[in-house]
Amino acid sequence: MSKLYWQTQALMQGSKTLDNMRSAYLSESHNIHLKQENSELRNQNHNLQARVHNAEAEAKFYKELLCRPMSDIAEVDETFAKTYQEQQDLIRSWIRSSEVWREVSMMLAIDGNVDQEQAQSLLDEANQRVDAGTNQFGSPELKIINNKTN
Repeated sequence: MSKLYWQTQALMQGSKTLDNMRSAYLSESHNIHLKQENSELRNQNHNLQARVHNAEAEAKFYKELLCRPMSDIAEVDETFAKTYQEQQDLIRSWIRSSEVWREVSMMLAIDGNVDQEQAQSLLDEANQRVDAGTNQFGSPELKIINNKTN
C-alpha cells in the first residue's frame, strides 16, 4: 500500500476522531446547559412551594380568625376595627334609644291613667306591629341599617 493511502487513512481517522470530539463537546455543553436549566427549575419550584406554604398558612390563620368573636378580628385588622366600632356605636345608640322610648312610653301611659297591665298590652301590640312591619313610627337607626344593606 502506498504512502498516500496511509496518509488518507490517517486523515480520515483524524477526521472521525475530530467529529467524535466535536460531538462529545457539544453533548457535554448541552448537558451543562440542561443541568443549569434543571437547577433553575428546581429553584423556581422551591420558591413556588414556599409561596404555596405561606398562602396556606395565611388562609388557615384567616379561617381560624373568622371563627373568633368580631372583637378579636377587630384587633387584627384596622379597616375591620373601624367598621366594627361604627357597628357597635350604632347598636349602643339603638339600645339606648329603645330604653329611652320605653321609659317615655311608660311615663305617658301612667300619666294617661293606664295601669301596668294595660301598658304591657300596648307594648305587646306595638311589638307585633313592628315585627309585621306595620308600625306607624319608624326608627332612624333601622333606616340607617336598611340603607347600608340595600
